[in-house]
Amino acid sequence: MWRLALAVSFIVVAGCSRTVVHLNDQFLDEQEIKELVRSFEDSGFAVVRRQNHYPETIYRNTLIYFPSGGSEKALAKIQAILLGKGYGTFDLAYASRGNHSYTKSNVGVYILPKSGQVPHEDQNLLDIPSREPFVPSLSDSELVSRECKGVAILDMLSGGQFQLDSMSEPPSFPPEKGRWQQVGEDGVILSTKEAKVLFNLRRTVLDRDDFRQHQVILEPRKEGGAPLGCRFSFSVREYKQWRTSDERHGN
Repeated sequence: MWRLALAVSFIVVAGCSRTVVHLNDQFLDEQEIKELVRSFEDSGFAVVRRQNHYPETIYRNTLIYFPSGGSEKALAKIQAILLGKGYGTFDLAYASRGNHSYTKSNVGVYILPKSGQVPHEDQNLLDIPSREPFVPSLSDSELVSRECKGVAILDMLSGGQFQLDSMSEPPSFPPEKGRWQQVGEDGVILSTKEAKVLFNLRRTVLDRDDFRQHQVILEPRKEGGAPLGCRFSFSVREYKQWRTSDERHGN
């Protein structure tokens, strides 16, 4: 019997040197969010709001960044803004934590709830022995497109909403918001007020000795205009070895 450990690879890419702040705001109220967004933008940052589940390895307020030319100056400005707003000091994480990764000119800002505890949805995943086939879920996933108007990130939120953002600077298209719905085993619909796009949902599996690499792909059934009618994908690695929840938390 073996247990599952999942490593999800999301790559966030920026087109130019202006730093993009990815504000994970699910534990902030709207007034806090407005003040932070205004402060970041007034200081020259672009801001993308995100509401994905926090990686299990984040237990304190954290900034995830990729060291590069100018990154230290950008980090100092971000930390000064957060300190001035009363959020205290932040852990600094290089490039990634858990299943969240950032590349040059992107910084992830993770602010914990006032209780100091993050309710991770899958925190007990490794404590459940299972031989059931693993199928990556679209819910609460980030898919990447590199083929339409530069790089784009599609957030598939668990409540049935989606948000599509350009990672180019300046953005190559305005943010798109709408709803998503899975249709059967092999179809997905993205809907906005102006458009509805039907996608084929494909899954591939690359089997290795110690893990399986799952890829989830959305391909538009008809050629559509960018950015909504683009090809999107994400990858999940399913490990086969025994691991305990203590090992996963790094204890």
